[in-house]
Amino acid sequence: MNINDGFSTLEKHTALSTNNLLAGGFNGDDVAHVISANNFSIAPGGKHVVAFALLAGDSLLHLQQNADAAQTQFNNDALTVNELNNTADFAIYPNPAKEQLTIVGLPASEKNTFFITDISGKILIERTDNFTNRIAIKSLPAGIYFLNIITEKRQQVLKFVKN
Repeated sequence: MNINDGFSTLEKHTALSTNNLLAGGFNGDDVAHVISANNFSIAPGGKHVVAFALLAGDSLLHLQQNADAAQTQFNNDALTVNELNNTADFAIYPNPAKEQLTIVGLPASEKNTFFITDISGKILIERTDNFTNRIAIKSLPAGIYFLNIITEKRQQVLKFVKN
């Protein structure tokens, strides 16, 4: 696949659905590698944040160092970003948390769906129920996560840190 001569719909689908570990051929020309992280379900009016890193280097060592620097920068940015939806109706505490999150502002009479994703978008915990405002996170390793809250009338994504 040569993305320098245009990027057809078929090439986009192939790039997003295939992990090509041997990109660039034998001479290293036209190296393009795209990895898809997950299939996302986005509610009407909802949104999902994704990140891309463009890396370059004049040697494998420099490329690896640049990849590490990009990951560090992404992790630091994820810690400092404000909530994804600033017109939020929901809040969570404590943040950082160790064992459970408490959600404030949930309507008790609505069916509520919760997804906890890691920073790559992988869904780690999924629950649907009424009348609960606590989610156990004890099983998650320490890191940065996103809590996706979906009710019958609204959706919000909140960032939290698990200690």
